[in-house]
Amino acid sequence: MVWGEPQLPTTVTASGGIYAFPDREVPDTFHMMAEYSKGFSLVMTGSMANGYLTPLTIRGREGTIVFDRVDNTLLLRPEKPVMTNQYKSRFGDSDIIISPEPTHEWAHLLNFLECVRSRSKTHIDAVTGAYAQVAITMGVQAYRQKRMLKFNPQDWTVS
Repeated sequence: MVWGEPQLPTTVTASGGIYAFPDREVPDTFHMMAEYSKGFSLVMTGSMANGYLTPLTIRGREGTIVFDRVDNTLLLRPEKPVMTNQYKSRFGDSDIIISPEPTHEWAHLLNFLECVRSRSKTHIDAVTGAYAQVAITMGVQAYRQKRMLKFNPQDWTVS
């Protein structure tokens, strides 16, 4: 969704553990990093041992987008030292707070229902879901195997 096209990870690594709740099978603390061939990386961290919601953040070259899941707003913060004139003319040079309507979940539901009625393609299709699932599955495997994994897009294998 963020990159404009589905992408497969090239490498994935993960760490974490069962630190706070010893009677678990899955980690209560988990960290994953995925690298992509087009110059992007994804860092995901989560903890069931703490109630603080880590903000969903997209860090770009010219700015940062922060999704606040508590009050459902977006913060656009420009990266002033490298801001281009194109960015500045489109968004300005100050922070912007946006209250999206409808909520992300509601927008996805409305899109899905419209596609059921019209037989059109959803905004988030099966390919996007499959590509995202590759990174998630590799993250689980990397955590369990305690090593970095590489993805081969030719035959969809992991080594």
